[in-house]
Amino acid sequence: MEVYNDGIKLDMENISLTDFTEQLQLSKYMLSQTELDFSSIHYLVGDKTLLDKSFQHQLKESLE
Repeated sequence: MEVYNDGIKLDMENISLTDFTEQLQLSKYMLSQTELDFSSIHYLVGDKTLLDKSFQHQLKESLE
């Protein structure tokens, strides 16, 4: 394959590719083991914008 940038052929001789399959599988497994608890959402009362911010904050804390 030949790659050109502004009409100039780029040197592709020393390009290496990384296979991220293992890292992606590990990330997928770790995410599948995460259990999120949103039970406290039912106790929130107020403005829709504030409720959404509270939800996003709790989601962020759960993922950390």
